[in-house]
Amino acid sequence: CYPGAITQVFMNILANAIDAFDLEQPAPMITISTSTISTEDKPSQVAVTIADNGSGMTEAVQKKMFDPFFTSKPVGKGTGLGLSVSYQTIVEAHAGSIDVTSTLGEGSSFRIQLPIEAQVSGKSQKNEAPPDALPGADALPGEYSDSADSDLATAA
Repeated sequence: CYPGAITQVFMNILANAIDAFDLEQPAPMITISTSTISTEDKPSQVAVTIADNGSGMTEAVQKKMFDPFFTSKPVGKGTGLGLSVSYQTIVEAHAGSIDVTSTLGEGSSFRIQLPIEAQVSGKSQKNEAPPDALPGADALPGEYSDSADSDLATAA
């Protein structure tokens, strides 16, 4: 597990969500929710969903958004690498998935799923923080919540 890289994924998605808000939008909102998923055919996973009520994306943008150097931002505003690197981090480096739903004029939702246990040489290995990490650093999002799922809402 590469926690710094996963943190960068969340920062990339949050930065894009903030950029998607119209300056005159009355109530911009970013919602972050977490849950755990267990099925018989897949190992247990943690899911993190980051949703916004920003401008949303066209289908054409959605098809290209993970391509290296693709950006829908004005010249000088974006490099086109954030979502490409995010995809590589989640899918290739962590055997997870990243899915997007978006409606133009209504907002977007990114759902990231990561296995709770990493597969190393065909063996399962629990993803844990190194021993020198801060206390609770190996806890799953929502673990200290009264329920299995945790929702946070932040106004931008």
